[in-house]
Amino acid sequence: MSSIIYVCLLVCMQVLYSGWVVEPTQVEGHAQTKVTYLLQVDMGGVPATLVNFISRRQPLAVAYLRDYLISTSLDVSLRDGVSPVP
Repeated sequence: MSSIIYVCLLVCMQVLYSGWVVEPTQVEGHAQTKVTYLLQVDMGGVPATLVNFISRRQPLAVAYLRDYLISTSLDVSLRDGVSPVP
């Protein structure tokens, strides 16, 4: 399924597909989660500076989600030792 973003009545880019892969893992005997974000976009005529900005910021969505889940966790031990994203 694709979605199209319209700006000034012109098609600037098309999201061909995107999604998350969430996998349980073990690190030194502790249960953790590996999150991978996949995205394929036809950027069309979008300026390179905008493409670079979006490309750098998108992976932070996973970190923001982690921070939110930790901050709302009832298990206080999960909050220890994890630095929030600036």
